[in-house]
Amino acid sequence: MANESTEQFLRRIRAGEGASPAVLPAASGPPVFAALVRGDLELPAGSVCYALFREQVIAPIAASDLLS
Repeated sequence: MANESTEQFLRRIRAGEGASPAVLPAASGPPVFAALVRGDLELPAGSVCYALFREQVIAPIAASDLLS
């Protein structure tokens, strides 16, 4: 959000503000792109994932990859 301090950003991320329920991909389904706060979701083989906190994500992409 514009003019948001780092503290406000952290509070918003921790609270899940702005998040909405989604249909989760089946682990046996086709590959997906996922952008996650926590990398705690089992994704189908071949998926691409960015996770703010990696946790169980094995090969996440970097934030800079999203811009290129």
